[in-house]
Amino acid sequence: MEDDLRSAQDIDLTAHHGSSLWLDVPPLARVRALLAEATPTALTNALDITVTCLRQAEACHNTRQVVQVSAFQSLVLAGQHRPTEAFAALDRALRLGGPAPFVRTFLDLGAPMATLLREFDGRCGPSPTVKRLLAAFTHEPGARRRPTLTAHYARLYGITPLTPREMELLTLIRDGLSMDDIARRLVISPNTVKKHVNNIYTKLGVRNSRQAIAQAQAIGFLTPDAS
Repeated sequence: MEDDLRSAQDIDLTAHHGSSLWLDVPPLARVRALLAEATPTALTNALDITVTCLRQAEACHNTRQVVQVSAFQSLVLAGQHRPTEAFAALDRALRLGGPAPFVRTFLDLGAPMATLLREFDGRCGPSPTVKRLLAAFTHEPGARRRPTLTAHYARLYGITPLTPREMELLTLIRDGLSMDDIARRLVISPNTVKKHVNNIYTKLGVRNSRQAIAQAQAIGFLTPDAS
């Protein structure tokens, strides 16, 4: 739990609170911690907080904060396996953001938001705004930190987070390296590579490398294209 909270703090949710008259950091920090906890009760509490924050933002006619909290709420709803409502909240954030959305608002929510945007794009059809945001995620300097953030949300899908070594190996598989190539690259034995691969398959609930890559991309462990 302590590790969860420390890692959850990596999400920067204070980027747009400078002009706020009401949205103090603690409510958003609390939602961040509850998302990291990812239990049904925690997610229910997180949703209640976002509802209150949205009501206050709307009363202040603060579009920036409505966008921010709506985006956050979409992740909570996605964690509760309520995709229709999650997409509705995300759609609101995207529409209010306009043609030039508050990119940093979305980037600061890390891999879970990138994953939800990809799902939104696939379910609701191509959107120039979503494509711009996904492109921004691809070029985000901190993109390599996404697996750490994603680990908390992977629990929502019933998946055990991969270790750094397993992530490294899975990335090499995605890049087309063979088992022998991976063994030489990582200076380990082929048997060790096979052991790591089996662990990856078990954690992701798949049977082969193609399924492993697809599942890892869907969850957000890997980007669709090689880095």
